[in-house]
Amino acid sequence: MRSPISALAALIALLAAGTGCCKNPGLASQAPLCNGTGNAICSGECVDTTSDNANCGSCGVVCPKGTACANSVCIPTCVGAGGTLCEGQCVDIQTDNINCGGCAGDGGVTCEPGEKCQTRGCVLTCDVDAGYVECPTAKPTYCADLGDDPLNCGACGHACIPGQLCQAAQCVCPPGAPLLCLVGGAPVCTNVQQNNNNCGGCATPLASDAGAADAGGLNDGGTNKDGGEDSGPPEDRGADGGSKDDAGEPDAGPEDAGRDAGSSALDAGPGHSGPCAPGQSCQNGSCVETCDTDAGYIPCPPQNPTYCADPADDNNNCGSCGFACTGGQTCTNGVCENSCAAPSILCKGSCVNPFNDNKNCGGCGLGCGSGDLCITGSCPGACANGQAVCGSGSTAACVTLGTIDDCGSCADSCTGANPACCSHSCHDLSNDPNNCGNCGATCHQQVVPGCCGSTCKDFNSDPANCGQCGNACGGATPVCCGEKCTNLTGTPGDVNNCGACGKVCAGQTTPGCCGGGCRDFSNDKNNCGGCGRVCGGQEPACCNGVCKDLSGDRGNCGSCGNNCAISGGLFGTNPGCCSGACKNLDTDSSNCGSCGNDCNCFLCFTCIGGTCI
Repeated sequence: MRSPISALAALIALLAAGTGCCKNPGLASQAPLCNGTGNAICSGECVDTTSDNANCGSCGVVCPKGTACANSVCIPTCVGAGGTLCEGQCVDIQTDNINCGGCAGDGGVTCEPGEKCQTRGCVLTCDVDAGYVECPTAKPTYCADLGDDPLNCGACGHACIPGQLCQAAQCVCPPGAPLLCLVGGAPVCTNVQQNNNNCGGCATPLASDAGAADAGGLNDGGTNKDGGEDSGPPEDRGADGGSKDDAGEPDAGPEDAGRDAGSSALDAGPGHSGPCAPGQSCQNGSCVETCDTDAGYIPCPPQNPTYCADPADDNNNCGSCGFACTGGQTCTNGVCENSCAAPSILCKGSCVNPFNDNKNCGGCGLGCGSGDLCITGSCPGACANGQAVCGSGSTAACVTLGTIDDCGSCADSCTGANPACCSHSCHDLSNDPNNCGNCGATCHQQVVPGCCGSTCKDFNSDPANCGQCGNACGGATPVCCGEKCTNLTGTPGDVNNCGACGKVCAGQTTPGCCGGGCRDFSNDKNNCGGCGRVCGGQEPACCNGVCKDLSGDRGNCGSCGNNCAISGGLFGTNPGCCSGACKNLDTDSSNCGSCGNDCNCFLCFTCIGGTCI
């Protein structure tokens, strides 16, 4: 059994072993007392050397600017246009020929000689119609969109300064930091309403007599010259916005208000431009001792306040200090909300629809390859069954076919009094007998089916819709028979519908319909040649539609059609019809020369050549 003294010595040795790193704080040691908050103790603090930028891999290993600690190794942090890390380098997979569409071998491809990378796909020729241009100009290797490419804004090689956006081919600062100020000799987009070193205006103008770099020179790739001039277009050339003039006196510009050329004196009053004094904070462009909490301002950051933020609408301090709105959101009443109407998102300062925008398909900067379309946030997109890709470019979308606007195909719009899309085919339910009133409602019980005003009609017999919709029968033809208006009892009437629809006058030599009854106009003495034409008097018979006298008409002698002149030549060259009988007027002694001329009455006995002898 150990003595109390030996036990105490052992405990002291154990504690010394457990906290041995404190003897040399520059070395990392295992940290049993960190309780899971880190894997080592560096300078007396528990840290995670796998991700701590100040102690990456071991204590004191600080990751340089532009890198971050990941898995105990400092690797480049990729942001902006070159936002993808491929083999230790930040690249833009939209335009990188070696890593086009993704890192080579990991979803991306390396373009063949002569090809160029355009929106994550290799092409032989840039799509100029979509706004792409071959860059660099001297030896093109990729296709750039000059309208929103911060590395080629407005022209190949015209790179915006870090932090700026390229909008409509112009480099601009974001709304939250709209003014360019020289910080450490480099232009930086700055919020002069809150920046303690540039409160109310830039402490150092962009263009000065010292030959400082101006905004235009860095934006358009021009040479920075003394006085801030550059070789870019006149509209891009840097202006100091009111910087000190050659005499060193202050001018009227907002950048120099409160400062002259050679003074570093601070002016916390209105019109101040520059750093605030120690202990002051920048509030709404003015240096103040205490933030105006009554107006809603709060000091930020809380540990060491340098400016006054309005948490109601400050995108970097929304609701509280340090709570920044991201992904294009804006701060509204202390809550981060989408600045673009759904489903659009903010990309490079513009609202785009990630579901159909070829340059931002599924998210900002995710462009589709040449010939592909962004559909439902992916490229090439695939539509669900029953849908088709309608539109092109930013208007492309999956559209459900079978609707009144896109019936059988895209933009196949149905029209008419009562339009409908039935089985992917346009129909007018107001007049389609196969879809009358509703899709599939057929008019099949009618002899001649028709659809009028979405109601089935029989064109064969409907007097209000005879043969077609709206063709009403009336007046002299009040009845509809066989798609035609007619008169069943007229004089004359319809020989095909005499007295009733479908009753046809047949069997007559010359059929006719009179008063609803069939007649033969060729021999009916009461309707000879037409209804109501009655034969009588000297011509009581009807022959071939003409009233005749059968007793004396040698063409219809005794009966219709009995022609004495052609009756086999029996009646000579001078035939006649006498009392309904054919006679030879040259030889007939009872009808010599004419009917009734009887030779016996003149004491003559014979007729020769029509003369009694």
